[in-house]
Amino acid sequence: MIPWTSGPASRTASASASAEVVIMASRFELTTVRAVPAFFVHSIRAWLQARRAAGNVGVALQALPLKREFWTLSAWESKEAIYAYARQEPHATAQRSQAASMRSSVFVFWEAPKASLPAEWPEARTRVHARLAER
Repeated sequence: MIPWTSGPASRTASASASAEVVIMASRFELTTVRAVPAFFVHSIRAWLQARRAAGNVGVALQALPLKREFWTLSAWESKEAIYAYARQEPHATAQRSQAASMRSSVFVFWEAPKASLPAEWPEARTRVHARLAER
């Protein structure tokens, strides 16, 4: 597990304590355990990218390799910042190259006050599992 790490937007005036941030939780389930090492490498690269990405307030990563699961939890100034990050390298390549290894993926977004950060894993898991139950 990589704990919550503050991003560049955590220190900007536009991300004041009273500001709302967009929190994103994601869960990726891989098709086989053999896919785990490559996905893990891409996950670390994307995490390093997120730590420096414009609009990122904070990010955490959790890998459960024997379950073939990877979880992310992040906070952003806006959804636009999330989508801009996802279009850039190395995340863009990771998306394309790992698509065939993916059994399922879930993304959940919600807003919260910046002062409530860091986001908590229990809430993220509850929201992701609720989204999975809707399927």
